[in-house]
Amino acid sequence: MKIRNKTNLVLVVFLILLLTIACGLDEESDTEKTNKEEVASTDTGGDTAAEDEDLPDDDSGENTSNSPTTVRFDKGKTSRTYKKSITRGESQIYYLTASSGQTMDIEIESPQENAGFTVYDPAGNEISAAAETTEVRDFSEELADSGKHKIVVSSGRNVDYSITFRVSAKTRNLTTAEADGGANKTVRFAKGATSATYSNSVVRGDRDTYNLSAGAGQFMTVSITSVENNASFQIVAPNGEDLVSDDTNWTEELPRTGNYRIIVGSGRGNATYTIKFKVVQSPIDH
Repeated sequence: MKIRNKTNLVLVVFLILLLTIACGLDEESDTEKTNKEEVASTDTGGDTAAEDEDLPDDDSGENTSNSPTTVRFDKGKTSRTYKKSITRGESQIYYLTASSGQTMDIEIESPQENAGFTVYDPAGNEISAAAETTEVRDFSEELADSGKHKIVVSSGRNVDYSITFRVSAKTRNLTTAEADGGANKTVRFAKGATSATYSNSVVRGDRDTYNLSAGAGQFMTVSITSVENNASFQIVAPNGEDLVSDDTNWTEELPRTGNYRIIVGSGRGNATYTIKFKVVQSPIDH
C-alpha cells in the first residue's frame, strides 16, 4: 500500500514537471513569433518605402503664351487681329510670310502703350527701325524680300494687347519718275552707327531709289552734293505721301514707321553725286 502511494506521488510530480516544461515552450514560441512580427513591421524595403518617398511634381506642361504664332489670313482676307496677354520681360513671337513688293502693316494697341514690337526680315535683319533696336507700335513698309518675317512683341509690364497684321494684295502704282531706270538700294547703317553715305551717278531721265526703314518720332536728315550741283531728291513716306521734292538738304521728325523712299534725279545732264542719310532719336543728336 505504501509502495503504491509512493508510485502515484512520483507520477503526479512527473506530470506536473511535463506540464511546466510544455508551458515554457509555448511561451517561448509566442515570444519568438511576436519578435518576428515586430521586425517585419519595421522593415523599410520594398513597396512601403516607395509609397513614403516624395515623388517629383509633373511639370511638363508648356507655356503656350510663349509658343510662336503663325499669322494666317482667312480666305479672301488680307488682315488678322490677335488678342493676347503678355508678362513683363516676356517675348511673344509671330511669323508672317509675305512677298517682295507687298506692303506689310502692323499695329499694336495696349493700355498706356506699354506693348511694342520689333520686325525682322527673312534674313534676320531688323527692319522696324534703321539706326538702332527700337520697339515700335505701328509699322508700314513695302517689303524688299520674300519669305517668313518675324515679329517679336514685348512689354515693360503685365498687359493685355491686340495686334493687327495687314498685307496688301498689290503695292501702289509707281510714278513715272520712280518707274524709270536707275539703281534701287536699301540703306543700311553699320552696327552702332546712325549715318551712311553713298556715291553714284544717275543718267538724265533715270532715277536712283534708296529705301530707308525708320520709326515714327525719329529724326531723319538727307543731304546730297553733286559735281555740277545738278542732283536733288524727293522723299516719299510709307503711306505714299510726298514729304519733299527737288531738295538737297532736309531734316524732319518722321510721321510714320516704315519704309521711306529717297528718289534721286538730275535736273540737267548726267549727275555724279554723294548722298548722306542720318537717323537719330532726338534733334539734339544732330
